[in-house]
Amino acid sequence: MQVLLDPVYTSLYDTQFLTEEQKIHGVLLLLRGMRLSVLDLVTKILGDRPEYKSWKDGLFKGRGFEFFFDAMARDKRGSKVIERKFNGTALHMTVKVIEKEMKVVKKLMRMTMNEVTPEFLYAFNLESDVTRPFTTASPSLQTVLLAATQSPKAIQNNTRETTPVSLFFHNRI
Repeated sequence: MQVLLDPVYTSLYDTQFLTEEQKIHGVLLLLRGMRLSVLDLVTKILGDRPEYKSWKDGLFKGRGFEFFFDAMARDKRGSKVIERKFNGTALHMTVKVIEKEMKVVKKLMRMTMNEVTPEFLYAFNLESDVTRPFTTASPSLQTVLLAATQSPKAIQNNTRETTPVSLFFHNRI
């Protein structure tokens, strides 16, 4: 079903002379007059209705949703909503990403006994043969492990700790 707006709603103002604030205020007043919230509108657009496909595609172009979630995270109430909603989901997603990374890392770790030769052992370098390939293959795991090595004070100050112990782990991971 194609819904068309009365031209009165779409041509009340020549928008080239309106500021962004005036445009936003006008849209919000229009939504209020139609008894719709901004979230009602976005939720409907994100549904599976074919008549909203171009609008839905537009929402996912660029980095708009990233900016939206960043703005929510900066807001005290918004950050609580994000935390409540994504707490379990984020953990599940992180585990899936780390599982994929570990499949790559496990392939790097496989060796046969025939491959462990005196020449191999003599030329073995922990940094180039283990640390660098593992770090490259598992960036998400590295991030989680680095976060786990932070002290409560470093976490509170949102800084990476630079004590000898944390540097040891950071340089090895």
